[in-house]
Amino acid sequence: MNKEKLYNLLKILFSLLCFFNIGSILKLVLKLFNIDLTTISTKGLVIYQLVLSLIMFSILLLIYFKDIKKDFKKLKGNIKSSIWYIIKTFIIFMIVKYIVSFISVLIMTLLGFDTTSFTSVNQNLIQDYIKVAPILMVFTTSFLGPFYEEILFRLGFKKVLGKGIWFVIISGFIFGVMHVFPLEEGIPLALGIVQSISYVTMGIFLAHIYNKTDNIFLSIGVHFLNNFLSVLTMINMI
Repeated sequence: MNKEKLYNLLKILFSLLCFFNIGSILKLVLKLFNIDLTTISTKGLVIYQLVLSLIMFSILLLIYFKDIKKDFKKLKGNIKSSIWYIIKTFIIFMIVKYIVSFISVLIMTLLGFDTTSFTSVNQNLIQDYIKVAPILMVFTTSFLGPFYEEILFRLGFKKVLGKGIWFVIISGFIFGVMHVFPLEEGIPLALGIVQSISYVTMGIFLAHIYNKTDNIFLSIGVHFLNNFLSVLTMINMI
Protein backbone atom coordinates (compact mmCIF):
# COMPACT_ATOMS: atom_id res chain seq x y z
CA MET A 1 0.00 0.00 0.00
CA ASN A 2 1.49 3.35 -1.05
CA LYS A 3 1.54 6.43 1.18
CA GLU A 4 -1.43 8.10 -0.53
CA LYS A 5 -3.70 5.06 -0.14
CA LEU A 6 -2.65 4.66 3.50
CA TYR A 7 -3.33 8.35 4.12
CA ASN A 8 -6.80 8.08 2.54
CA LEU A 9 -7.52 4.94 4.56
CA LEU A 10 -6.58 6.71 7.79
CA LYS A 11 -8.78 9.66 6.84
CA ILE A 12 -11.86 7.52 6.22
CA LEU A 13 -11.28 5.48 9.39
CA PHE A 14 -10.99 8.65 11.44
CA SER A 15 -14.09 10.10 9.74
CA LEU A 16 -16.13 6.95 10.45
CA LEU A 17 -14.87 6.93 14.03
CA CYS A 18 -16.13 10.49 14.43
CA PHE A 19 -19.42 9.74 12.66
CA PHE A 20 -20.32 6.81 14.91
CA ASN A 21 -18.93 8.17 18.19
CA ILE A 22 -19.34 11.94 18.14
CA GLY A 23 -22.78 11.58 19.75
CA SER A 24 -21.35 9.66 22.71
CA ILE A 25 -18.56 12.21 23.14
CA LEU A 26 -21.01 15.10 23.07
CA LYS A 27 -23.21 13.35 25.65
CA LEU A 28 -20.22 13.09 27.99
CA VAL A 29 -19.51 16.79 27.53
CA LEU A 30 -23.15 17.65 28.29
CA LYS A 31 -23.02 15.54 31.45
CA LEU A 32 -20.23 17.77 32.73
CA PHE A 33 -22.81 20.57 32.66
CA ASN A 34 -25.49 18.33 34.23
CA ILE A 35 -27.46 18.11 30.99
CA ASP A 36 -29.22 14.76 30.52
CA LEU A 37 -30.60 14.06 27.04
CA THR A 38 -33.25 11.75 28.49
CA THR A 39 -34.85 14.66 30.35
CA ILE A 40 -34.58 17.57 27.91
CA SER A 41 -37.38 18.67 25.60
CA THR A 42 -37.83 17.55 22.02
CA LYS A 43 -36.69 21.00 20.87
CA GLY A 44 -33.54 20.51 22.94
CA LEU A 45 -32.95 17.22 21.10
CA VAL A 46 -33.34 19.04 17.79
CA ILE A 47 -30.66 21.52 18.84
CA TYR A 48 -28.49 18.60 19.93
CA GLN A 49 -28.87 17.03 16.46
CA LEU A 50 -28.03 20.38 14.86
CA VAL A 51 -24.83 20.64 16.90
CA LEU A 52 -23.87 17.07 15.98
CA SER A 53 -24.44 17.82 12.30
CA LEU A 54 -22.41 21.05 12.46
CA ILE A 55 -19.53 19.20 14.13
CA MET A 56 -19.52 16.45 11.47
CA PHE A 57 -19.87 19.05 8.72
CA SER A 58 -16.83 20.93 10.07
CA ILE A 59 -14.68 17.82 10.60
CA LEU A 60 -15.28 16.45 7.10
CA LEU A 61 -14.88 19.90 5.51
CA LEU A 62 -11.42 20.16 7.09
CA ILE A 63 -10.38 16.60 6.23
CA TYR A 64 -11.46 16.72 2.58
CA PHE A 65 -11.16 20.46 1.93
CA LYS A 66 -8.86 20.15 -1.10
CA ASP A 67 -11.16 17.66 -2.85
CA ILE A 68 -14.27 19.71 -2.03
CA LYS A 69 -12.61 22.90 -3.30
CA LYS A 70 -11.58 21.17 -6.54
CA ASP A 71 -15.11 19.87 -7.16
CA PHE A 72 -16.61 23.27 -6.33
CA LYS A 73 -14.44 24.88 -9.02
CA LYS A 74 -15.68 22.30 -11.53
CA LEU A 75 -19.26 23.05 -10.45
CA LYS A 76 -18.80 26.81 -10.92
CA GLY A 77 -17.32 26.25 -14.37
CA ASN A 78 -20.36 24.24 -15.50
CA ILE A 79 -23.11 25.59 -13.28
CA LYS A 80 -25.98 25.48 -15.82
CA SER A 81 -25.27 21.98 -17.07
CA SER A 82 -24.69 20.81 -13.48
CA ILE A 83 -28.06 22.12 -12.31
CA TRP A 84 -29.78 20.53 -15.28
CA TYR A 85 -28.00 17.23 -14.59
CA ILE A 86 -29.09 17.31 -10.93
CA ILE A 87 -32.73 17.95 -11.88
CA LYS A 88 -32.81 15.19 -14.54
CA THR A 89 -31.07 12.72 -12.28
CA PHE A 90 -33.34 13.56 -9.35
CA ILE A 91 -36.42 12.73 -11.45
CA ILE A 92 -34.94 9.32 -12.27
CA PHE A 93 -33.94 8.92 -8.62
CA MET A 94 -37.54 9.52 -7.46
CA ILE A 95 -38.93 7.01 -9.97
CA VAL A 96 -36.48 4.36 -8.74
CA LYS A 97 -37.21 5.29 -5.12
CA TYR A 98 -40.97 4.80 -5.47
CA ILE A 99 -40.57 1.53 -7.38
CA VAL A 100 -38.27 0.16 -4.66
CA SER A 101 -40.63 1.42 -1.93
CA PHE A 102 -43.53 -0.39 -3.62
CA ILE A 103 -41.49 -3.60 -3.84
CA SER A 104 -40.47 -3.26 -0.17
CA VAL A 105 -44.08 -2.82 0.94
CA LEU A 106 -45.07 -5.83 -1.17
CA ILE A 107 -42.37 -7.94 0.50
CA MET A 108 -43.53 -6.76 3.93
CA THR A 109 -47.10 -7.74 3.08
CA LEU A 110 -46.02 -11.20 1.91
CA LEU A 111 -44.03 -11.66 5.13
CA GLY A 112 -47.07 -10.70 7.19
CA PHE A 113 -45.75 -7.38 8.55
CA ASP A 114 -47.96 -4.35 9.10
CA THR A 115 -47.12 -1.98 6.24
CA THR A 116 -47.64 1.01 8.56
CA SER A 117 -44.41 -0.10 10.27
CA PHE A 118 -42.51 0.53 7.05
CA THR A 119 -41.22 3.84 8.39
CA SER A 120 -37.74 3.42 9.89
CA VAL A 121 -36.73 4.63 13.36
CA ASN A 122 -34.59 7.30 11.70
CA GLN A 123 -37.60 8.69 9.82
CA ASN A 124 -39.86 8.53 12.88
CA LEU A 125 -37.39 10.68 14.83
CA ILE A 126 -37.25 13.22 12.03
CA GLN A 127 -41.05 13.45 11.98
CA ASP A 128 -41.13 14.09 15.75
CA TYR A 129 -38.45 16.77 15.49
CA ILE A 130 -40.13 18.53 12.57
CA LYS A 131 -43.28 19.02 14.66
CA VAL A 132 -41.45 21.21 17.18
CA ALA A 133 -38.71 22.86 15.09
CA PRO A 134 -39.43 22.67 11.34
CA ILE A 135 -36.97 25.39 10.24
CA LEU A 136 -34.06 23.89 12.18
CA MET A 137 -34.88 20.47 10.77
CA VAL A 138 -34.97 21.82 7.21
CA PHE A 139 -31.46 23.18 7.71
CA THR A 140 -30.12 20.07 9.48
CA THR A 141 -31.76 17.42 7.30
CA SER A 142 -31.73 19.13 3.90
CA PHE A 143 -28.45 21.05 3.96
CA LEU A 144 -26.01 19.70 6.55
CA GLY A 145 -27.02 16.03 6.33
CA PRO A 146 -26.59 15.58 2.56
CA PHE A 147 -23.29 17.47 2.61
CA TYR A 148 -21.46 15.52 5.28
CA GLU A 149 -23.03 12.16 4.35
CA GLU A 150 -21.96 12.51 0.72
CA ILE A 151 -18.48 13.65 1.72
CA LEU A 152 -18.12 10.66 4.05
CA PHE A 153 -19.84 7.82 2.18
CA ARG A 154 -19.06 8.90 -1.37
CA LEU A 155 -15.91 11.06 -1.49
CA GLY A 156 -14.19 9.37 1.45
CA PHE A 157 -14.96 5.82 0.34
CA LYS A 158 -14.00 6.50 -3.28
CA LYS A 159 -10.62 7.85 -2.19
CA VAL A 160 -9.95 4.43 -0.64
CA LEU A 161 -11.78 2.01 -2.93
CA GLY A 162 -11.23 3.84 -6.20
CA LYS A 163 -13.66 4.22 -9.08
CA GLY A 164 -15.78 1.18 -9.94
CA ILE A 165 -18.58 -1.16 -9.03
CA TRP A 166 -17.16 -2.18 -5.64
CA PHE A 167 -17.09 1.42 -4.49
CA VAL A 168 -20.74 1.86 -5.58
CA ILE A 169 -21.92 -1.32 -3.82
CA ILE A 170 -19.95 -0.93 -0.58
CA SER A 171 -20.73 2.78 -0.23
CA GLY A 172 -24.43 2.21 -0.91
CA PHE A 173 -24.69 -0.78 1.41
CA ILE A 174 -23.04 0.86 4.42
CA PHE A 175 -24.98 4.07 3.86
CA GLY A 176 -28.28 2.19 3.72
CA VAL A 177 -27.70 -0.11 6.67
CA MET A 178 -26.60 2.65 9.04
CA HIS A 179 -29.91 4.49 8.45
CA VAL A 180 -31.88 1.52 9.83
CA PHE A 181 -29.59 -0.36 12.21
CA PRO A 182 -29.29 -0.79 15.13
CA LEU A 183 -32.97 -1.71 15.38
CA GLU A 184 -35.23 -0.58 18.18
CA GLU A 185 -36.09 -3.25 20.71
CA GLY A 186 -38.93 -5.45 19.49
CA ILE A 187 -38.42 -4.83 15.78
CA PRO A 188 -37.75 -8.13 13.92
CA LEU A 189 -34.52 -8.47 11.97
CA ALA A 190 -36.46 -9.34 8.80
CA LEU A 191 -38.37 -6.06 9.04
CA GLY A 192 -35.14 -4.12 9.47
CA ILE A 193 -33.66 -5.79 6.40
CA VAL A 194 -36.71 -4.90 4.30
CA GLN A 195 -36.65 -1.31 5.60
CA SER A 196 -33.00 -0.99 4.64
CA ILE A 197 -33.67 -1.89 0.98
CA SER A 198 -34.81 1.64 0.11
CA TYR A 199 -31.86 3.27 1.87
CA VAL A 200 -29.33 0.89 0.27
CA THR A 201 -30.83 1.59 -3.16
CA MET A 202 -30.62 5.32 -2.48
CA GLY A 203 -26.99 4.95 -1.40
CA ILE A 204 -26.09 2.92 -4.50
CA PHE A 205 -27.79 5.46 -6.77
CA LEU A 206 -25.92 8.38 -5.17
CA ALA A 207 -22.63 6.47 -5.29
CA HIS A 208 -23.25 5.79 -8.99
CA ILE A 209 -23.68 9.53 -9.59
CA TYR A 210 -20.33 10.30 -7.99
CA ASN A 211 -18.66 7.33 -9.66
CA LYS A 212 -19.88 8.56 -13.04
CA THR A 213 -19.38 12.34 -12.69
CA ASP A 214 -16.45 12.56 -10.25
CA ASN A 215 -18.03 15.70 -8.75
CA ILE A 216 -19.34 15.35 -5.20
CA PHE A 217 -21.63 18.37 -5.53
CA LEU A 218 -23.81 16.54 -8.05
CA SER A 219 -24.61 13.71 -5.62
CA ILE A 220 -25.03 16.29 -2.85
CA GLY A 221 -27.53 18.13 -5.08
CA VAL A 222 -29.67 15.03 -5.66
CA HIS A 223 -29.44 14.08 -1.97
CA PHE A 224 -30.44 17.62 -0.99
CA LEU A 225 -33.51 17.61 -3.25
CA ASN A 226 -34.62 14.24 -1.87
CA ASN A 227 -34.31 15.32 1.76
CA PHE A 228 -35.77 18.77 1.16
CA LEU A 229 -38.84 17.33 -0.59
CA SER A 230 -39.27 14.73 2.17
CA VAL A 231 -39.08 17.40 4.92
CA LEU A 232 -41.54 19.67 3.11
CA THR A 233 -43.94 16.73 2.75
CA MET A 234 -43.68 15.97 6.48
CA ILE A 235 -44.26 19.64 7.35
CA ASN A 236 -47.39 19.74 5.18
CA MET A 237 -48.68 16.63 6.97
CA ILE A 238 -48.44 18.25 10.43
